[in-house]
Amino acid sequence: MPPVISRPSKGKWHPDSMKQAVENVLTGQLSIRKAAEIYNIPKNTLIDRVSAIKGGKEITFTPALGRFKPTFIAEFEGVLLNHVKDLSDRLLPLTRKEFLNLAFQLAEALKIPHHFNCDKKTSGKQFYFDFMKRHPNLSLQTPESTSLNRSIGFNKPQVNRFFESLTNLMEKYEFTPYKIYNCDETSVTTVQKHFKVISLKQNCQVGKLTSAERERSVTVLFCMNAGGQYIPPFFIFPQQRMNERLLIGAPKESIGEAQSNVDQTESPTVKPTLPFPDITSAPKASLLHETSPNRPTPTDRPNDTTVVKETIQQLSPIPDASKKREVS
Repeated sequence: MPPVISRPSKGKWHPDSMKQAVENVLTGQLSIRKAAEIYNIPKNTLIDRVSAIKGGKEITFTPALGRFKPTFIAEFEGVLLNHVKDLSDRLLPLTRKEFLNLAFQLAEALKIPHHFNCDKKTSGKQFYFDFMKRHPNLSLQTPESTSLNRSIGFNKPQVNRFFESLTNLMEKYEFTPYKIYNCDETSVTTVQKHFKVISLKQNCQVGKLTSAERERSVTVLFCMNAGGQYIPPFFIFPQQRMNERLLIGAPKESIGEAQSNVDQTESPTVKPTLPFPDITSAPKASLLHETSPNRPTPTDRPNDTTVVKETIQQLSPIPDASKKREVS
């Protein structure tokens, strides 16, 4: 029975082994056959690498199976990757179609041989799948609408300025957690999206009952303080008159107001009737902090209205139009 010869598997060799084998062959220390046996590398693969180096060509020591190679080298693909990340950070992310068109334009501008569709001037879906596989930190997501004002106002200098003003106010008045409130509003639609349902194949259109076919939004304001106390939600209904039946099922002590023809770009004008909790309901630890000797006495402190006005002016100063500019 002839001896069994173990042959190396295709593409299973290590790049360092290939590099050492090529160096030993070029220096004349080992023959191609002997180097292939020692480093467990296919002989034909080693012959191709040595012949390419002798011919003055560039080679790679990593395994490369098949005759198809990536369109872009690692350097150009890195540039494309950085451009995609930069657009995403600027709130201008690319869609899948825009990304494929960009890849085609890049290959054409750099005059790189490619197999893209020249008629549609776009790269193929296989390039997209391979690109996403090589960069697992990327994913196809649904973006959230962000206004231009928010994107401009939310930046590092503005955030630093906000926290500097907040630090100055905290050091001056030493607010307790039960005096620091955070409010946020959200829009709740009256027409919810439906999940997929089971129906007959012969039905071209499947319907499901809902409150209305056209979507209407109800604005809800939530507020709580840093001590964990919640204020009942405040509802703003898009209609002429308020009906108490609209608050059926709402949390206890919830408040509702009717506001018709509310412009989405303007804040609705409603009565400020939010029931703020009493400060005396705070735990003893916070009450002890209220009477700390390091804090100013109640007679030295300004009233709540003055504190709120000064806080708002320092955190988000608004120029006073009533004051006339002094002319020197």
